[in-house]
Order: sequence, then structure tokens, then C-alpha cells
Amino acid sequence: MNMCCQLASGLDHLHKLGLLHNDVATRNIVVSSHLLIKISMLGLSSEGFENEYVELDAKTVPLRWSSPEALLDGTATPKTDVFMFGVTCWEIFTLGEFPHSDLSNDALLKAIRSNQTPTLPALESTKRITSLINKCCHASPSNRPEMKQISKKLQSITGGEVKQNGANGIIKTNAIVTADEDDVINNDEFSADER
Repeated sequence: MNMCCQLASGLDHLHKLGLLHNDVATRNIVVSSHLLIKISMLGLSSEGFENEYVELDAKTVPLRWSSPEALLDGTATPKTDVFMFGVTCWEIFTLGEFPHSDLSNDALLKAIRSNQTPTLPALESTKRITSLINKCCHASPSNRPEMKQISKKLQSITGGEVKQNGANGIIKTNAIVTADEDDVINNDEFSADER
């Protein structure tokens, strides 16, 4: 959960600067020897990631991490990053499993085009993170939380203190999980007053 908290804080920082990542996935996260998360764009190099990108409408896209609106009409907003964040959290908690591995690329695209976006399998280890993933990966962007809300909620869950280190933009955290793992994130926990 600590890694997800750091990732959310980093993405929230990017969004506050008016920047989008557009390729949030574990392949684009670097973990330091102190378990600090660094958001990168390693995926820009196709070497080693051939199965993670597909050609769609003359663009190379990370199909299994992309939101329906990003795939169907090329939309890129903070809410598309939120969708990818949800998939990335699922990757972290499954120790790097391939999203929707039971579906071919064509079957996944067909489902999304039919407004039947498949959900990721529930995690047996914690209801809390499964609840967060489901909210982030909602088919409708308006039903996804803002990254600021996610970051704030994960900091409260982990007891983490996330800081920006000076002008260089390094995000650090001392987050540790202290909350009850069976506690579920409810819809009202992402209320308008947290925005």
C-alpha cells in the first residue's frame, strides 16, 4: 500500500503542475534501495515491452492500462491517469501479473467498444485496495476519484507523510501501513469536501 501511496502522491504532483503521464504502469516505476517510488517513462523504449503496447488507429497505446475513453476517442485527462493508476495498483498487489491476461487484445477491445469494460479480478489480500481499484477503473471518468482525493485517502490509511523535497520535485514518504486491512473504502470517503 506504501508504493501505491507514493505513486498517488507523485501523480497528484504532476496533475497540480498541469501535466499528464498517460502511461502509468509498473514498467514506468523505478524503486530505489530505500523503497522510494520514482515515476518515469521507461516504456518509451519498446525493448522488453512489446506485449504491453498495441497499434490502434495509427497510435501505439498501452491497451491493458488505458481507460475506455482514451482508447475510443483519444481522450487524455487526469481521470485517464487515475484509471491507469488503478490498474497499476492491481499490478503491484499481484506482484506484476499481466492485466486481463485471460483476454486477447482483440477480445478486450471488443468488450470496451461494446461498453462492457472488463473489471480486474478482485484481490484476496485486501478489500480496501480492491475497492480503490474498482473506483479508479470505473468505465465512466466522472465516477472516478481525483488523484488528490486518492493521495489524501492513501496517506490517511497508511499513516504516511508525503513531502515534496525542495524545488527538485522529489517525492518522499515515510508511510507504513497501520490501518485495518479489512476496512473498505466507501463511496462517501471520496466526497467533494476532499477535493
